[in-house]
Amino acid sequence: SWQTNGSSSFSGPWAPPVTYPVVTATGDGIQYTAASMMWNPAKDTSTTTGTGTGDIQGFPFKVYGHFTTVGIQQINSKDFGISNVYPVPATNEVNFNYTTNNSGTILISLKDNLGRVILTQEKKVVAGENKITQNLSGYQSGIYFISVKSDEGYYVAKFMKN
Repeated sequence: SWQTNGSSSFSGPWAPPVTYPVVTATGDGIQYTAASMMWNPAKDTSTTTGTGTGDIQGFPFKVYGHFTTVGIQQINSKDFGISNVYPVPATNEVNFNYTTNNSGTILISLKDNLGRVILTQEKKVVAGENKITQNLSGYQSGIYFISVKSDEGYYVAKFMKN
């Protein structure tokens, strides 16, 4: 977690983007919007011209060592969320809880550290808390992003696989 400040959209704050050839989604950065008092995805989109890919961007920091999830930030939604991502680091599977107000279908995507989608699947969920287990056998060690998209919103969680 880090912070910068500026006086307007024309004077910053600015952060250098994470870039990879041909990859437009480079992370899970979020930014605070004071007007709405919400944390929103840091997207590759100009508020002035409306151009860009619209994909969520990362920021150029490298963190070495082990980490654990301390808190979960919901993005663009008050009524759903991912929590309790475990084990950290994951081995053959990763588990998380998904809480929703509505029964229905969600779209789960798994991306590698370059933002490439390596798995997409739909899952049925019920209103309330749902425990979801994702099989990781056959995938290499590294950093992965798991995203959940539903009618209620979108969330991306990062985890490490040994």
